[in-house]
Amino acid sequence: RGSVYEIGRVDGGSTTDGRITYHYVDDDADDANMDTISHDSLSSYFEVVTSAPVIKLAFVGKMRSGKDTVATRLVTQYGFQSSAFGTALKASAHDIFPDVPRTPKPRALYQFMNVMRDYDPSVWIKHVERSVEYALDRKSTQGIVITDARQANEIDWCRNNGFTIVRVTAPDDVRIARAQ
Repeated sequence: RGSVYEIGRVDGGSTTDGRITYHYVDDDADDANMDTISHDSLSSYFEVVTSAPVIKLAFVGKMRSGKDTVATRLVTQYGFQSSAFGTALKASAHDIFPDVPRTPKPRALYQFMNVMRDYDPSVWIKHVERSVEYALDRKSTQGIVITDARQANEIDWCRNNGFTIVRVTAPDDVRIARAQ
């Protein structure tokens, strides 16, 4: 198994306030053995890392932990391309059921659409794979971030394709407040 990184808020502030802490977690280590890269040093961290051809990150984490927020920062500030396993699922759901509004999020419909995995467990992976191939073909791509790796086969695909798995965390009370 590959390395796992963890990103979490240190102050429990809102999405746009406070520092973000980036932790490296050795697969065999517990949380007490994390090395921390503070948000303040994030720019220099990415300057060092960006000497690599293309950075590949896949985010995992609980609902409302800030995965999309961190991805947006990577896209806007560091030239990353963003992709998600759920993008094709949601688009397909609304193509089939055009009268279902996108807001509030129709979770039951999205969960129902996972029946597609019964026919082909890699159905949503194939869509992300095409997105990643497209991003890699673009010379301007500095990195690729997948915002929603949830299923075991998605995480395996990410690892097998050179992605570093990053766990994004936020305190439960902050996540609950964001969901309301």
